[in-house]
Amino acid sequence: MDDHSRFTRTFLLKHKFDTVNILINFFNMVETQFKTKVKQMRSDNAALLNHHFKQSRHDYSFFTNGSGHQTIYLLVYVDNTILASPSKDMLYKVHKLLESLFKLKILGDLKYFLVWNWQDQMRKLFLANPTFLPIEPNLRLSSSDGELLTDPASYRRLIGRLMYLTISRPDITYAISTLSQFLSQPRTSHLHALHHLLRYIKGTIGQGLLFLANSEKRLIGYVNVDWAGCLDTRWSVTGFCLFIGNSLVAWRSKKQITVSRSSAESEYWAMVAAPAKLKWLKGLLLDFQVDIPSSMLFCDSQSIIHIASNPTFHERTKHIEVDFHFVREKVVAGFIRPIHVRTQHQLATVFTKPVTPA
Repeated sequence: MDDHSRFTRTFLLKHKFDTVNILINFFNMVETQFKTKVKQMRSDNAALLNHHFKQSRHDYSFFTNGSGHQTIYLLVYVDNTILASPSKDMLYKVHKLLESLFKLKILGDLKYFLVWNWQDQMRKLFLANPTFLPIEPNLRLSSSDGELLTDPASYRRLIGRLMYLTISRPDITYAISTLSQFLSQPRTSHLHALHHLLRYIKGTIGQGLLFLANSEKRLIGYVNVDWAGCLDTRWSVTGFCLFIGNSLVAWRSKKQITVSRSSAESEYWAMVAAPAKLKWLKGLLLDFQVDIPSSMLFCDSQSIIHIASNPTFHERTKHIEVDFHFVREKVVAGFIRPIHVRTQHQLATVFTKPVTPA
C-alpha cells in the first residue's frame, strides 16, 4: 500500500477489517507456498516533508516547495509522480533529490497520466453532431422497460469500463450515471441505450478538454436539477459543473437521496453540493499561490436565489434549515454570488437530463 493513494486510503477507511483479514490470509499463503517471510515496508511523507515540502490539506497527494517563480509542484498517485515548475533549476534540483531518495525512472515531458492524454492542442468540448448525442433526446428509462437480459454480465462489464472514461469525458457523465442504475437487472431498453452511447463515443474519439494557459483567475459554477426525474423513485437528479476561468475542471451528475415535494426544494438541495466543491477548489488553488476571493454560481431558478439571499425562514423551507445555513454562510461571507441564468444558457443541463438537438 502507498500512503499517497487516495483511493486506497478511502477503501481502507471503509473496509479496514476486511482488508486486514485479506492481507493476513495472503501473508500466510506466501509464507506457506514460497517458504519466505513477507517484508513490511512503509512509504510515507517524511522524506518530502524533511526537505521542506508542504503537504496540501486539500489533497494529501499534492506537495509544494518554494515560492514565486522558484516554486515546484509535486503530485503523487501510487508510483506515478508529476513535477511542474516555472523554474528549470528547481526541476533539476528536485529531480536529483528524488533520485537520491528513491529509485526513479524519468519519463520526460508529460504525455500520459492515468486516463489523461495530454496534448499541445486539444479540441473543445461538446462538438458532437447535434443529431448524434450520448443518449437519445427525451429518453426516460425505468427498471421495467423491456425484457431482462439473458447475459447481464456483459452489460455490467461495459458500464464498469465506461465509468473510468467519465474522468475525461463530461459529455457522457449523465448517460453513464443513468445506465449504471440498472446494473442489478439490466433490460433490453438499457442495452439499446448503451449501444447508442458506444456509437456516440466511437464517433467522438478526438474530443477532449481544453485548458487555456491564459485563462482568467475566477471560479464559476453552474447548477441545475431535473425535478423528480427518476421514473422509479421520483428522486430528482442533481448536476453541476465548475470552471476555472473558461476551463472545465469539475462536474457531477447524481440522484438525490430523497423525494422533493417541490422543484424549488430539489433545486436548493442541488445548490448545496456546488459550494462545497467550490470551497475545496479555492483551498487547492491557494496551494498554487492563486487566491480567488469569490465565485459566481449560476442557477436558472429565481426562487432559489431569493431563498439563498433571504435570512428569514418560511414554513416551506424550515425542513432544509441546516443546509440553508451552509449556503447562506458562503453568500454572506461573499465567497458565493448566486446569479440567475436563462435556461437556454444553463450549462449544467447536460448533467441532469437528455439534451435535445439545437
